[in-house]
Amino acid sequence: TIVIFSDFSCPYCKKAAYTISELAVKYNDSIKIIVRDFPVLTEGSYQLALAARCAGEQGKYFTMYHKLFDKQGTFSASDLSSLATSAGVTDISAFSNCLSSEKYKTDIAKDFSDGQYLEITGTPAWFIDGYKAGEGAIPVEAWSSFIEETLKEKNN
Repeated sequence: TIVIFSDFSCPYCKKAAYTISELAVKYNDSIKIIVRDFPVLTEGSYQLALAARCAGEQGKYFTMYHKLFDKQGTFSASDLSSLATSAGVTDISAFSNCLSSEKYKTDIAKDFSDGQYLEITGTPAWFIDGYKAGEGAIPVEAWSSFIEETLKEKNN
């Protein structure tokens, strides 16, 4: 299980998003990836985390996740609905209601609080099987070596 604490405004988290995608494709069901929110970099970071979760209500969390990183720094909060539409969100009214009601505020605050408890000082912050693996953009090659080794040990 790989847990990543991430901020949609963080350029290193943008790199990490590509790493997560590669790992998910390469290892499919052999690993579990959990994304947690740690919105610290900009005033808009919380709103972006909320937008991803609201898109998730319609099964589009990871599509929105990648859109937010792909378009990082090129849009404002008023563009979130059109970004959600481009991510495949079909009920924009429900998406907008979710955003305005801050439906996932408590969940995002819990992630943030957990990150503080774990003494995260930067994003992305990586944990594997409950242990801190590091902070920053860790290349996919490094993850692959580690995962291969871990899977080998578990299969013996």
